[in-house]
Amino acid sequence: RMLKIEKEPKFWAEVLVQTPVDDGHREDSFRVRFKVQSAEMVEKYDTRFGSPDLKDFLKATVVDLTDIEDENANALPYNDELLDTLLGNYGARLAMWNTYITAVTKARSGN
Repeated sequence: RMLKIEKEPKFWAEVLVQTPVDDGHREDSFRVRFKVQSAEMVEKYDTRFGSPDLKDFLKATVVDLTDIEDENANALPYNDELLDTLLGNYGARLAMWNTYITAVTKARSGN
């Protein structure tokens, strides 16, 4: 199949987060729609796990979120505040980065 060049490619992916609970972890998930960034754009950021740039990169890359609810099981709509809340959760932030980078490099890792 030929490579199709899209102007603004986007994709949905399930993000798995290990949430600490008592003496272990619970695996939670939510869905994220990512914008595929150009190599030049990605290279502008320091995307190491502890870098503040990782948060900025994800703010520029995440375009939608779903399957997230509050403590009363009410579905939360996507907005900047919800994204900021998730980016403030270190486990969720790393899980989003891992999901994005795995998705955009999948073809390379399989070869």
